[in-house]
Amino acid sequence: MRAPAARSTQSASVPLPAIQAATSAFVDPHVYPPRNYGAYGIVAFPSLPTPGTAARYTKVCEAYVATLPPASTTEIPEDRQMVTVWPVTDPNLARTLSELTHAGDRIEGCKQAVESYGFQTALTALRHSTGPLAGRGPFLLAWSPASAKGRKDVLVLLANLSDAGTDEELLLRFQQWRNDIEGNPDIFKDQWTVQRLTTAIRHWADGWGKLIFASGGARATHHGRHT
Repeated sequence: MRAPAARSTQSASVPLPAIQAATSAFVDPHVYPPRNYGAYGIVAFPSLPTPGTAARYTKVCEAYVATLPPASTTEIPEDRQMVTVWPVTDPNLARTLSELTHAGDRIEGCKQAVESYGFQTALTALRHSTGPLAGRGPFLLAWSPASAKGRKDVLVLLANLSDAGTDEELLLRFQQWRNDIEGNPDIFKDQWTVQRLTTAIRHWADGWGKLIFASGGARATHHGRHT
């Protein structure tokens, strides 16, 4: 893999704590991005659901809540979590969806989460990704630290789940996302660098074909095999 040079945007900053847990949260635009976490990601679709695509959006949500425990219920401090958010438009709904979906009613909870999907929040995240975004999505985007989102010289991790169609495939993708986060805690201790991300990218590529990190228009991709 040929990687671009990455500029550091941290000078004398204190290193971030190691990430101990990959978690989830439903968030509305007023609390996005979540600034108190060690790192964060987002489930970003490039369009709103339609009658023909709503079922797949719901499947994605069900895989999301089945694999990533809610940030609000873990005892691990926020600065040691990498939270992957599902954006919604209704603040009141955001406060109740986590309890609903993780109490076992994932179908109804995800139905509401899809109906209230935060499209504008997702579009903003996609614009900040600077990576190639062909496909139906969703795209898993991640920034570290969480406050780095939107800066043009900051690396963004981008995984394209467009080719995941079945329930099993979606579950495996989110499980891999969680396992790579929790299995590589040192990745998140400081701002990401090309070298720090290389191992995670190769790991993902060996199973899923492609993971991308991008910085201000310069991008690096590792191609592996598709399963």
